[in-house]
Amino acid sequence: MAEPVEPIDLFELVTTGRAGPIELGKSSRETVRGLIDPEDVRADNYYRHGDTASAWCIYGTNCEFFFSPDFRLRSISIKPSTAGLVIGI
Repeated sequence: MAEPVEPIDLFELVTTGRAGPIELGKSSRETVRGLIDPEDVRADNYYRHGDTASAWCIYGTNCEFFFSPDFRLRSISIKPSTAGLVIGI
């Protein structure tokens, strides 16, 4: 069983480039992998949908991590979640 990890603020990561143990340009692919529940990983490979400059990508449930050729985190994309959103009440 994997060690529990403290959640990170993805919006802080996007706006400041750093959140918890992750920092753009410095964090490795293994660091990011360790923070995502394996059940939430949609893809972890060289396929780069929407970011052709990346050498590797990890796609989670609501976020996409893009890595440079040295496998350091170069960018992140967040997909807004509509879970729990109630319209028309």
